[in-house]
Amino acid sequence: MTSDTQKLQQKRSGFYAWRVLALMLGPRAGGAGVVQFSSTNFVIPLETALGVSRGLISTIFALGMLVSSITSPVLGIVIDKFGARKILFATTLLVGGGFMLLSQEHSVLVVGIAYIGFVGLGFMTLAFQGTSVIVNNWFDKYKAMAMSILQVGASFGAFILVPLLAYIIDSVGWREAAFAAGVIIIVIGVPGVVFSRNTPEEVGLGPDGVPPDPSVASSSSVAPELTGLTAMQAARTTVFWTISFATVFSTAATFTLQIHFIPMLVWKGMGPVGAAGLLSILALVSIPVTIFTGALGDRFHRPKVAAVLSAVVGLGVLVLTLGTELWMFWIAIVLISGFQGLFPLVWAATGEAFGRRAFGTIRGSITAVQVLGTATMPVIAGTIFDRTGSYTIALWMVIGCTLLTSLFFLLTPRMTYRTTRIPSGTPESA
Repeated sequence: MTSDTQKLQQKRSGFYAWRVLALMLGPRAGGAGVVQFSSTNFVIPLETALGVSRGLISTIFALGMLVSSITSPVLGIVIDKFGARKILFATTLLVGGGFMLLSQEHSVLVVGIAYIGFVGLGFMTLAFQGTSVIVNNWFDKYKAMAMSILQVGASFGAFILVPLLAYIIDSVGWREAAFAAGVIIIVIGVPGVVFSRNTPEEVGLGPDGVPPDPSVASSSSVAPELTGLTAMQAARTTVFWTISFATVFSTAATFTLQIHFIPMLVWKGMGPVGAAGLLSILALVSIPVTIFTGALGDRFHRPKVAAVLSAVVGLGVLVLTLGTELWMFWIAIVLISGFQGLFPLVWAATGEAFGRRAFGTIRGSITAVQVLGTATMPVIAGTIFDRTGSYTIALWMVIGCTLLTSLFFLLTPRMTYRTTRIPSGTPESA
């Protein structure tokens, strides 16, 4: 291959990679912006409409995240076998349909079916797992930056959708807001799925402009054989487990804040619409923070950057816990906004350590471990509030989770699949 041809191919591959990344912002913005961030808008309206406790609503939402977590390994295997686009398309319709069903609610049972059976089943793959697999396939050298830009889609989605849905709830009703949320997820998610590609090899390219490996099979319907460790090989490494437990405590903290953020600020004396506006600003502030930490992640050891970031988030939660004035809440959201930068670093480190061969399955397995945090802390926070009328204890528990997150990230060694010796006694395929 001539030098000119190689340069042309590199430019073409680079163009396609960034285009695919841009397309993935749609599913990420819709899924994360609505489910991850805007679910907090529906806590108080559902509590009022159903006449039930906040602990019960928190339990339903937490069970939705539980379903997302425990089904992630299975969906990861399916993604690795058939490619992420087909699964992304199905989960986009599933989650969007779930919110439409939620809008027809007349009982706790319907809310449970809609949020646990539809939203919960598809959320993790729609917003995170499917999009991350595709971006991991297309990027290598700039993996952390690409993952961080992908996460910006979640922040931008939250910035737009949280106040929009809060306004619809306040001016029209929560049912109309739920239906609108479902429509938004489908409208902005489907185009990204339709016009993207699973891997650069499908169009004769390689990651980061590097010419494709001729030994890698190319197919538009089935994911090609890619390099890296299998899920079983990954599970025998220290990196897998330190990252897994770091994300357990990280998700315990972040999902508690996301589900209870508006109720927490209402408890602090703010109105629901004002609290939603502050959450929207948090999402906006997180955009430059996420990009900056992504750039740091491509220069330094990604788990160490994540450790520092988690400590900063903990400081923000401390300010929120002790704060009584609006200016203190502003400081808190600036510091807490750093949590949006955590997971791009986590998945970039995972891709660097284990490669592309079974990234979906490995990512899904790590997500399944997260259930220890997502299914417990949000419920505990809601139950504590029901019994005490205060979020103080729950917030101190969140601070503890951020410190444990930092500890496990600090314990994560540097590793890359290119130079890692496959653990002995592990089968070559899994």
